[in-house]
Amino acid sequence: MRTILSWCLLSLLALSWGSASARPTQGTAALPLPCGVVEGFYGRPWSHEDRLSIIRFLGENGFTHYCYAPKDDPYHRRKWREPYPPDLAQRLKELNEACKRARITFCFAISPGLDIEYSNPEELQKLVSKLEPLSRDGVHNFALFFDDVPSTFTHVSDIQKYGSFAEAHADLSNRLYAELRKLAPENTLIVCPTEYYHNDATPYLRELGQKLHPQIPLVWTGMGVLSQSLTAGDVLKIRATIGRKPFIWDNYPVNDWDTGHIYLGPIRNRNPLLPLTIAGYWSNPMNEAELSKIPLLTIADYFRSPETYNPEMSWRNALRRVGGARAYPYLFRLADLMTGSFLSQDEGRVLCALVGDYLESPSPATLASLREYLQQLLDLEPNLDRTLTNRRLYEELRPSLKKLRLHVKNLQIALRMSELATTSDEAERLQAALFDGLRAEDTPTTTPEIGSNEWNRLLKDESTVFQCNVADDLFAQVQQLLHSRRVRVTSPTLPVIITAPPPFAGRFAENAVDHRQETFYQSRTKWKVGEAFAVDFGRTYASGSQLTVQIEAANAKEAR
Repeated sequence: MRTILSWCLLSLLALSWGSASARPTQGTAALPLPCGVVEGFYGRPWSHEDRLSIIRFLGENGFTHYCYAPKDDPYHRRKWREPYPPDLAQRLKELNEACKRARITFCFAISPGLDIEYSNPEELQKLVSKLEPLSRDGVHNFALFFDDVPSTFTHVSDIQKYGSFAEAHADLSNRLYAELRKLAPENTLIVCPTEYYHNDATPYLRELGQKLHPQIPLVWTGMGVLSQSLTAGDVLKIRATIGRKPFIWDNYPVNDWDTGHIYLGPIRNRNPLLPLTIAGYWSNPMNEAELSKIPLLTIADYFRSPETYNPEMSWRNALRRVGGARAYPYLFRLADLMTGSFLSQDEGRVLCALVGDYLESPSPATLASLREYLQQLLDLEPNLDRTLTNRRLYEELRPSLKKLRLHVKNLQIALRMSELATTSDEAERLQAALFDGLRAEDTPTTTPEIGSNEWNRLLKDESTVFQCNVADDLFAQVQQLLHSRRVRVTSPTLPVIITAPPPFAGRFAENAVDHRQETFYQSRTKWKVGEAFAVDFGRTYASGSQLTVQIEAANAKEAR
């Protein structure tokens, strides 16, 4: 009975921070608390069309909020004092109107913390002047962000007036909230603090929680900028620190910190009772708006029924809904290689199973199964082109499909090498081709931007340099396993590699101990906690013996 009452209270809470327009469209039940998307990532912002599409999607699936906060909108952050030019102001008005049609709440965020003079009344007036036209046009939900800004004062006047950074943030927030309520009594404000990513009872968070108006929610990302889990204990501690329920800003599936890596997996590791202990929830999505809809649908499923949420089932349903029934088999095959993230490293399950079968029992049958699967991966691009009616989704997938083709071609070469005699001209030719192919996998490419946005000056030479990532570590690990198997046949006296992080650009672990000065092992990434490089030299060495192992860490300039 208490659980039922709690969920009833949550349904009321969904309307308390936001507007009464936050109702779902097309008969989908509204999620039981303020829940939506914050466009809060760095890098290329969404296009206007992307935003309109996302807003329709949010309304159709029970979400209640969309927050406009792109870090690279200069008028949101660097030029916060300046009014939006008429054409951009019109687009904001169109976004608000779209939210009304979708019956969700539009929230406008502003981020003045880079250079604001907190103690200067004129600065507050500039904030109010920036937000007043929006309030007049019917926007009643605002956000004040202090994330990723200097944690010390940059103006002498602030040092003289305030005893702490928290006092300045609370004072500005409270004064802005009061001014917003003068503009319209239904206006609300939410604040993102500078310390947003842990629950320690720091002086900043304690004082901010004590001095901030009780009706102003505080944003919190969890136990890190990227939170692998959100537990009841984590939330309890932050509630005790800030004196209110936190408003979750979940940095999943955002990929601005790893451009080119698409996160298609479901939301995981969120406490089933989490919705009862928070003020609301925003997902920070990817730069790729259409692809973001896949994990967003799993977030909707989680909040709709957190106690029975099944990540795998939700994820499969999301693929069908976003991609369509005809494209589902092909989209599933691709997405299985793109589910890895800080939430879970469980990706490439089909590939792992087939490679495992082959390594365990090399035979024509296991080799044929693996080859058939690789051919299916090569066929994904034309099959998705043929079956995906969502063309924007296909365009967002194209860089990943091109990268996947490189992976598969290289794996096919490695498999052909496994069938050849230990020494032959063909083996040497394939070895050279494989090394060239693996280097190509890990070489950043320059790809033209798809379309343009309203701030073309932000696009350097209308291009961006990035390295697309499609299960890169997994494919490198598979190449390492196949290479180790070949080495045990061709060079049985070499030391055996017990464990090593995945190699970079074909610089396999055995290179570290092959007695060749010109070769070395290089890891793909910086070593993580728990990773090791371990070698079985096959014999016992006397104390004081010197062994040479040539290893280059990721991004290092010299081998050692």
